[in-house]
Amino acid sequence: MMVVLDSGKIFIHTESEWIGKEVQALPGYDEIRRALQNQTNHGMLRLQKEGETIYSFFFVSPVSGNVYIEWIGGKGISQRLDRLKLILLITICLVVGFSAYVAHRLSLWIGKPIYTLVSATDALLEGDFSIRVPIQGMKEITILERKFNKMAGQMHELIVREREYMQESLDQIVRSFYLAVEMKDPYTAGHTERVTEYALILYDHLDEKSRSQFSRDDLRYASLMHDIGKVAIPDHVLLKAGKLTDEEYEYMKRHSSIGANIVEQIESLAHVSPGVRHHHERWDGRGYPDQLKGEAIPLIGRIIAVADTFDAMTTTRSYRKAMTFQEAHDEIVRCSEKQFDPNIVTVFQEAYRARVLQAQLRSGGVTLETSASAASEKE
Repeated sequence: MMVVLDSGKIFIHTESEWIGKEVQALPGYDEIRRALQNQTNHGMLRLQKEGETIYSFFFVSPVSGNVYIEWIGGKGISQRLDRLKLILLITICLVVGFSAYVAHRLSLWIGKPIYTLVSATDALLEGDFSIRVPIQGMKEITILERKFNKMAGQMHELIVREREYMQESLDQIVRSFYLAVEMKDPYTAGHTERVTEYALILYDHLDEKSRSQFSRDDLRYASLMHDIGKVAIPDHVLLKAGKLTDEEYEYMKRHSSIGANIVEQIESLAHVSPGVRHHHERWDGRGYPDQLKGEAIPLIGRIIAVADTFDAMTTTRSYRKAMTFQEAHDEIVRCSEKQFDPNIVTVFQEAYRARVLQAQLRSGGVTLETSASAASEKE
């Protein structure tokens, strides 16, 4: 940069050694002079100096006539432009990064509550009516979330009431069936209730894996209906005081399959029919009606078999006296691996040692509610 007086001397120069010298002495003066000849009082010009392109700005003072000139080489401009490009690139990256962060936070603010609602809706469709969503996000979404929670709560209450109604209806059906048997065979009344309680006690003493095969309610219903087939047995066979003949015994044996067929006609109880059908099967395969052996016998049937036998032995009949608890216990243990599943017999022994079976037998109570205390059974 330099300022040239109208006399031609350099008044100001960025390089001090040129101050006071004639402008004509500057390297490239001729090129500059020729470039200036065609210019107005100020403007931009471009010239070549020592093979490098020079970009220059000049201004001639209208008052003093002094000429102000500033130039910079093309390399300097490129360097400055490179720095500007780097700054621009960094700025763009920062802007893009910040925009991405804002977009991510915005998506979480808006998108996450929506995804939560979608997921909760799927759970609701699959039957989980206890599902609720957290209240979060923008005002419009929180309103939707509150509406969803209200709807889910109402549906849950509706389903609970419906299940309670269905449970009551099912209990009434079962009660009607086993009361029909009681009216025909007085012995069956107390027997059915005790077998149910004994079977539930055994269930409560099973390991978790065994209990997972069916619910406590399933066993309760199967036990209450295990003798339902006796409604189809002729009175002269069912109510006979003495020992049955072979033909009469074959008639009596049909009650388990008849009972299973009856239960299968009730859609909500059909799945417990194996307990009704197979409660007279034996571990050694000599039972009825299908002569199943070992674990081929449904677990629910194996439990009822022990409970049914225990009650039969501890109950007085017209043709024999009842055994004591200990005698019945010893007989059950003796018949392990022959008539009964040894694992169920082990569970039976645990319940007996805990004196749960004896206490239940003395109380003589039974209930159709799901919360009924567990109990054991006799055959």
